[in-house]
Amino acid sequence: MLVGLLVVASAVLAGGTLALEQAGTADQRVTQEQAAQDGAMVLENNTIEVELEADGDTHWTINWTFSLPAEESGDRFDALASEFESGEATAYLETLKSFRNASQQIDAARDRPIRITNETWSSTRTGTGENATGRLTLAFEWENFARTEGDRLIIDDALATAEHGAWLDELSADQELIVRIPEGYGVFDANVDPQDGALRWRGPVMFDETTLQATFIGDNQTPELRDESNVMLWGVVGLLVVAIAVVGVFLVNRRDSLLPGSTESDDDGPPASGATPAAEQADPPKSEPVPPDPADDQSEEIDEELLSDEERVERLLEANGGRMKQAHIVRDTDWSNAKVSQLLSSMEDEGRIDKLRIGRENLISFTDVDVTEIEREE
Repeated sequence: MLVGLLVVASAVLAGGTLALEQAGTADQRVTQEQAAQDGAMVLENNTIEVELEADGDTHWTINWTFSLPAEESGDRFDALASEFESGEATAYLETLKSFRNASQQIDAARDRPIRITNETWSSTRTGTGENATGRLTLAFEWENFARTEGDRLIIDDALATAEHGAWLDELSADQELIVRIPEGYGVFDANVDPQDGALRWRGPVMFDETTLQATFIGDNQTPELRDESNVMLWGVVGLLVVAIAVVGVFLVNRRDSLLPGSTESDDDGPPASGATPAAEQADPPKSEPVPPDPADDQSEEIDEELLSDEERVERLLEANGGRMKQAHIVRDTDWSNAKVSQLLSSMEDEGRIDKLRIGRENLISFTDVDVTEIEREE
């Protein structure tokens, strides 16, 4: 993606290198001051936006935005825009060709059709004088770019070809990749946190075959959201059970206090010899012991679920002698690897835990645990 996309895609798939200057004009890297003097266009940014649909299709929009600080630079842009819209701008045609080459190689290796269709070329100009800008836009549909599994959308197998691996492995400093989260979906797993309804990567950055992989789940569901809703439901149920139990005990005690024999005997005559008052003869009614309410045990689980992510990790460490493998934390929390890794890094920065690399695994412990004497966990 232009230096990243154009260079990488063309070099890997087409056997050549297509630099960003080739994709526009030879003087795109000049400064604003130089541009104003000689009428050059200046490339401000290059964005690649991917909009996902529920059936796995994607809509790609690639924008090149230029500043046009002088009248001559505006004329140059108009000439380039005319070639671009008519499909005669050779460098940009190479860009689309690179995408098509990737699509064809991926399509041949997968069990679903993965095709690029409906290409469009357009341009716009906004502003005047030093604030004038021009934009070139290449848009197309990429069918079945994402896989579907039930209520999940998965981006993975279209990111690499069997022969060359990742066909997109770099963004330069002026580039940004944006993957829009579909309406009604939430992020289940990704290597970056969502921002403003999208996954974003800003250059300079390098990619491998897994960096851009992501899974989205329908109806805005994520494991955390499902857990919280269950906690609220069981919390309400628990409160109702406790309330019913309290009312039941109250009614039993009140009933027993009104039974015959619970009041004092009549004073019509003296009591028989050796007799004792009725109040002394009858033991006071005793209420039956109330069995432990299962809701009490459940409340402990509810309290744990309501803890913060950091507190849940600390409770796991306490329950395991102050240390655990990172993989076991992933297993016990049912969180994604990416989420656990980011959370543990944050906790380490705050001084709440220590991380020790042992072979290919991370050992997580409290800071006061002497990890040098810990035997390797089985």
